Amino acid sequence: MVNIMNAIIEKKVQFRIDSLSTRVSSDHLLAFQEELHALQRQLLKIKLSCRELIMATFTGEQWENFAFVVADNPKLASLLSRVNTIDAQRAESPLLEHMEGGNRENSEVDDSRGKLPCIVTHSIRRASRRYSGASHGA
Repeated sequence: MVNIMNAIIEKKVQFRIDSLSTRVSSDHLLAFQEELHALQRQLLKIKLSCRELIMATFTGEQWENFAFVVADNPKLASLLSRVNTIDAQRAESPLLEHMEGGNRENSEVDDSRGKLPCIVTHSIRRASRRYSGASHGA
């Protein structure tokens, strides 16, 4: 994964250099960009496989620990809050779910997909209160 990330960085720098050169053709730049996109797709596939593993194996306690860590970072905490809001809206709208390829018949999948962000958001609030209470007592 790190090798792919480094290759992407190197290709981006080289692309910028090549794009300023009068000796480099547009066809070369397009081919170069395709190589860069292929590396980015490869990296995304690795990241998505990690995401799937986490979503499938995290326990409630691990989500709470994750939420405790995220509570210290306002940007991440607000991002998870937005995810929770979007998931709640999707759960309320059969049309949205239908448009996104959701399957109402398989409620187990729908329920688990909707509950994880709620667990995390609830845990963030609890962790924030716990953390702020501990810092005030110190």
